[in-house]
Amino acid sequence: MNELSLALRDLDEKRVYELVEKELAAGASAIDIINSCNEGMVAAGELFSQGTYFISELIFSAEILKEIMKRIEPLMQTAPAGAGRGKVVIGTVKGDIHDIGKNIVATLLRGSGFEVTDLGVDVPAEKFVEALEQSGAKVLGMSALLNVVNGSGMAQLPLTAAGVASTSGRGSLTTPAMAVAVAPTATGARSTARPRR
Repeated sequence: MNELSLALRDLDEKRVYELVEKELAAGASAIDIINSCNEGMVAAGELFSQGTYFISELIFSAEILKEIMKRIEPLMQTAPAGAGRGKVVIGTVKGDIHDIGKNIVATLLRGSGFEVTDLGVDVPAEKFVEALEQSGAKVLGMSALLNVVNGSGMAQLPLTAAGVASTSGRGSLTTPAMAVAVAPTATGARSTARPRR
């Protein structure tokens, strides 16, 4: 981990913001900063798993990351909306209200020229299908941090009927059981990883 990752892991808010500005001034890309922050968030999650951090520390780390994203999102809007790359529907599944990873992915996609329909959080299965049919998107991104995948109706989505060519899966919930249930056609090691076809 680099200095920024460690500062985020340690919840040193002031230092984190200083390092982000330092990195930007030195020419670091938004993706580089996100990757560093991702490492810090993973480390904070590990401390939570070990019982060193409590839920309040996790919430605080997420709030710090939200502020970082506010700072760097304008730097990621490099491509005009609908620049011919395709359409994507994305949202956090029903029963889950976490949106940091989803927001990062949506921002990256928009910055690359994709037209993104962001459904927000706690999205029921039928809303995903409705948005796919209305937008004509062929790619669906479903975000889940909590262990609610099986109960969210994701596995029962009639994606083929909605014309979806690709779904993506990533993160701690992309277990073998989830892969069988949802059958994503692209996966990534982290939210900033490029999907593999």
